[in-house]
Order: sequence, then C-alpha cells, then structure tokens
Amino acid sequence: AQTAPCFYKLSNEMLKDIEFYTKSAEGMGAKMQYNLLKVKYQDSYIDKKNLSNAIQKFRIPSYEKTKTDAAETLQQLIALKVKDPR
Repeated sequence: AQTAPCFYKLSNEMLKDIEFYTKSAEGMGAKMQYNLLKVKYQDSYIDKKNLSNAIQKFRIPSYEKTKTDAAETLQQLIALKVKDPR
C-alpha cells in the first residue's frame, strides 16, 4: 500500500536543514539538497515538488542581495526629492 501524495509532508527537521542549505550555500540546488536529505532521512519520502517549494520559501530575494552603497544612496536621494520636490 502506498501513501497518498497529499500526505507527503516535510518534517520540521527537514525544513530546518533545507533552510540551512539554502541560506548558507547559495549555489546548492534542489538536486543536491534532495540527495543530502535522502541520505539523512532514509525512512522518509521526500517529494521533489515540496522540496522545491520549501527552497523557494527560504531563498533570499534577488532585490535584497543587490543592496549596494549606490542603490542605498539612490534610495536616499529619491526619498529626499519626494520630501522637497524643487
């Protein structure tokens, strides 16, 4: 007897590992994370779609990565212009 796909849920421990892998090793993709989790949680079924969704949840958005001095300066200048639109 097989378990229905609606019951394939990632455990809290798995989610913590996925968050760690995603945030600490940005280049680590879903395939590598799947292989690591498969070895660590041998008795659990890991649905690849659920894994992919969890990775997206923990991934740092690209707009947060691009916060540079120039971008911050531009944001400050725009805010000043809004306050004083001479």
